[in-house]
Amino acid sequence: MGTMHVKDNVAYTHVRKAESKLSYCTHYFGEIDLDHAQEIIQPEDYLLPKGQHLRQLISVRHYQKMAAVLAKVYGVSLDGLGHFYPLMIVNQISEILLKEDNALALDHYLWMKAKEEGKQMGGVEAVDRQVEILHSLDLDSQIKALKDLCRRVRQFNKSVLKLVSLYEQEDIQKIYQLSKKQLGKLRTLMLYERNLNMADFIANQAHLNAFYAVGAAHLGGNKGILALLKRRGWQLMPLRS
Repeated sequence: MGTMHVKDNVAYTHVRKAESKLSYCTHYFGEIDLDHAQEIIQPEDYLLPKGQHLRQLISVRHYQKMAAVLAKVYGVSLDGLGHFYPLMIVNQISEILLKEDNALALDHYLWMKAKEEGKQMGGVEAVDRQVEILHSLDLDSQIKALKDLCRRVRQFNKSVLKLVSLYEQEDIQKIYQLSKKQLGKLRTLMLYERNLNMADFIANQAHLNAFYAVGAAHLGGNKGILALLKRRGWQLMPLRS
């Protein structure tokens, strides 16, 4: 199942169908093991190295312009968030545009539901690998993504809401295309390589009666998990009810 890492009701559009299929499974694999993540991920893992702040990495003029836009449009203080990796700032702004209709993001809700039902739990990706990827992402590309957001606020807002609409429609191919475009130069590490690793993991666990829940952007496209599994010889069938 493709998930969204948000609390908006739109993310829960297909949750009843997911719950019905989950009841038949003995194992549950989220994108990562959320229990393990709580144990090993530290707040500083999301911070720029060596105590850096964004204001040290861009010109004063650009910083001031970006800070003014983020404060006016989103009520966000760049001074307060500037110690974080720019990609984390972009993600936080994306979440601001959506509602918090539920106590948990969808992926977290499904994780807790599977635990309550006594499933064998695990993650498709290793937690430390996700942290490694964040730390290895090109910083200039991350800064560019944040600059582009501030330059094109309306376009950014529209693209986030478009992703939500596509999720509601179950259009994983367009979700993939839009996500790939938004990631720019980061797509190889954030999408393509992770898709390969996820597909390998799922194929190696095919003997299990398992439910897999990963971000919806990882499913579609010719480099997505579904296409990769098909090329490995697996037969796939969408569940419509």
